[in-house]
Amino acid sequence: MRLKSKVTTMLPAVALCTVGVLALGTVTAHAEDAGNAVRTTTSEAVVGTDAQLSVVQSAGGNYWHLIAPGGAGEAIWSQDPQGSDPGDALMAYDGLADGLGIHAYLSDGRMASTAGHASPYYSKWVTGNLREDHWYTMTVCTEKGGRDITCVSAQVPA
Repeated sequence: MRLKSKVTTMLPAVALCTVGVLALGTVTAHAEDAGNAVRTTTSEAVVGTDAQLSVVQSAGGNYWHLIAPGGAGEAIWSQDPQGSDPGDALMAYDGLADGLGIHAYLSDGRMASTAGHASPYYSKWVTGNLREDHWYTMTVCTEKGGRDITCVSAQVPA
């Protein structure tokens, strides 16, 4: 699959640029995990079930990076507080000046977006306390004009 190859190729570079540490592992989301909690502003969005999720670990914290379709950006999940970064927090990152924005969603209803900002751009952290030792669906979508175009989802822990 061409998209999977591009995402796999861009994964290490995006993770390093995002938090400046090495990715320690890659897992693939299962189809049954990916399709249920995707939130889109249009029924036309294409939902993918073969998402690349990278776990980036640093002293005291875990960051989960879900690469957007085409490698345009990512959704970032901060599982636990690390430095000035909060825990149970979601962020969107747009790394390409391609006319598309990035929407990041969590199945609890929170959303982070880069829409309307020139890339490269990191959204602010969207926070809220979640029950520990539970898994949530994180979704990242490319968007244009407020409409989600393509999305992928994966499970992340709180």
